[in-house]
Amino acid sequence: MSSNTSEGDRRLVSSILGVKYSNDRERYLGLPNIIGRNKKISFQILKNKLKKRIKSYNVGFYVKEARRS
Repeated sequence: MSSNTSEGDRRLVSSILGVKYSNDRERYLGLPNIIGRNKKISFQILKNKLKKRIKSYNVGFYVKEARRS
């Protein structure tokens, strides 16, 4: 939201839309707002989060398979 938007209006819009409002100006949807020349560094956080999530899915898959056996 714009810096000119009052805090009350931000809360109102967030509650109507059912979304969380973040004051973190450095990130938007978990991604860096400003991406420099080295995109590899900028997206490393996202890459790590995805790896962690995939790893947890794989562990859950193997546990379910072990229960079936």
